[in-house]
Amino acid sequence: MELGRLEERLNQRDRDKTILDEKKRRLPSEEDREEAEDVFFRSQKKYDEFMELTGRFREQFSDIGAAYARWNHVEGRKAEVARRVSEFAVQNFGCDSTAVSACAISSPGVSCKWREIAELVRIAVPGEDMDSIGELVEFVRKSDDAWWMSIQRDAEQYEALRREEEQLSAVITDGEMHLFRAQEERKQKEELYDETASSVEAILDAAGGDPKLARERWSKLRDRTIALENKRVFLKKLLSDHKVASLDELSLVVTKCQTEALGAEDRWQKLIHSKPGLPEKQEADDPEKVDGYVRSLDAAILALEKEVDDLQEAHRKCRYELGDLERENPINIAQAELELKEEKERRERIRLQADALTRAYLELIQAIREFHESHRTRLEDATMRHFQRITGVSRRAVTIDDDFRGSLDIDGRRCDIAQLSKGAQDQLYIALRLAISDLLSSDINLPLIFDDPFVTSDSKRLDNIGVALSHLADERQILVLSHNETLADWGVPIVLDHM
Repeated sequence: MELGRLEERLNQRDRDKTILDEKKRRLPSEEDREEAEDVFFRSQKKYDEFMELTGRFREQFSDIGAAYARWNHVEGRKAEVARRVSEFAVQNFGCDSTAVSACAISSPGVSCKWREIAELVRIAVPGEDMDSIGELVEFVRKSDDAWWMSIQRDAEQYEALRREEEQLSAVITDGEMHLFRAQEERKQKEELYDETASSVEAILDAAGGDPKLARERWSKLRDRTIALENKRVFLKKLLSDHKVASLDELSLVVTKCQTEALGAEDRWQKLIHSKPGLPEKQEADDPEKVDGYVRSLDAAILALEKEVDDLQEAHRKCRYELGDLERENPINIAQAELELKEEKERRERIRLQADALTRAYLELIQAIREFHESHRTRLEDATMRHFQRITGVSRRAVTIDDDFRGSLDIDGRRCDIAQLSKGAQDQLYIALRLAISDLLSSDINLPLIFDDPFVTSDSKRLDNIGVALSHLADERQILVLSHNETLADWGVPIVLDHM
C-alpha cells in the first residue's frame, strides 16, 4: 500500500514537471521581457501623469465613473439644447442661432409675436429705436418687473377704455335711433298738421270764419252722429228680433199680430157662448190683474207706436243732416292742436329719458365694477373661512365667479354645488349665509337664528358645525331652534312649556 502511494506521488511529480516544462517553454524571451518592461514603465508613467492630472477631480468626485457618466449626460443635453436652440431660431427668426442677434426685426422670417413685442416697445418707449433682434432682447433683459407691470396696467386701462367706448357707442347709436324715430314722428305730425290746416280752411269758410261757431257745429254733428248710430243699432236689433228687413214689414207684422189677437178674442168669445158654464172673459181671472195687464199692454203698444213714429222722424232728420255734414268734411281743430302739443311733449320726454338712461347705464356699470372688485373677493374669503371651519378640511376652497355663482375646488379639481351630497351642500349654504351676515352686519355683530337646521347632516358634520358655531358664539348671539336632542349640549338649552 505504501508502495502504491509512492508510485502515485512519482506520477504526480512527473505531471508537474511536464506542466512546468510547458510553462517554461511558453515564457517570453529575454528581449520580449525587456520590451514588456519598457512598455510597463511607459504605461506606469502615463498612468502617473493621468492620476496627477485627475487628482483635483478625484478630490471633488468620489466616483470618477459616475462623474464621467454625468459629464457625458451633460454633453448630450448640451447637444440637445443646441439643436432645440437652432430649431427655435429657424422657426422664430428664419436663420441660424449664431445670426439671431444681427437678424433684422423686419425680416420676413421673424415670427409675428417678436414683431408684436417690438411694436409694443416702440409704443411704450417712443424714443427707443430697435432694428435687430439682439437689441430687442437686450432691452427686454434690462426691463424689470415694475416696467412690465406698468405696461400691463396701461393695457388693462386701454382695454377698459375700449370697452367703455363700445358701450358709449352703443348708447349713442340707440339714442340716435330714438332721435331718428322721434324726428320721423314729428315729420308725420307736421304733415298731418298741414293736411288738417288745409281742411280747416274750408270749415272756417263754411262757418263764416268763426272758429267758435265751426267747433259748435262740429260738436253738434258728432252728437247727432252718435245718436243716429245708436238708433240705427236699436232699429237693427228690433227688425232682427221680429225677423223683418224694414219698417214697412214691421208695420205689417204689428197689423198681423193685432188681427190674430182679435181672431183669438173672437174665438174665445164663441167658446164661452158654446160652452155654458164657462166664465166670461172678465171673470176668467182676477179682474184687477186683468185690468192692470190690459192697461200695461195698451201702454206698451202706445209707447211702441210713438217710438216708431219718433224713429221715423229722427231717421228722416238724420238723413237730411248727414247729407249736409258729409259735404262739409269737418275736423276738430282744438283736438288736432292738443295732439300736436302732446307729441312735442312726448318727444322732449323721450330725449330726457334717453339722457337719463345713458347716465344711469354708466353709473350702473361703474357700480357693478366696484362691487365685483370689493364684495366678491370678501364674500369668497369669508365663505371659505367658515366652510373650512365647519367641515374641518382645509384643502377645499370655495370660489365665486363674477356672476356670483359658487363652486368648490377640491384638490385643484372644480366641483359644482349640484355634485355635492346634501349634507355638504347644507354645510356650504351655512358658510355662505354666515359670510353674507358678516358683510351685511359690518361692525355690528347681528344675532343668528337657525330654525330646525342640519336635518341632513350626519354626526361627524354635526360635531364640526357645533365647534364652528361655538367659536362664532364668542362674537355674536346664536339661537338654535330644534327638536333634535343631540344639539342640547351646544349651548344653554331653553325649553318652552307653553306659548
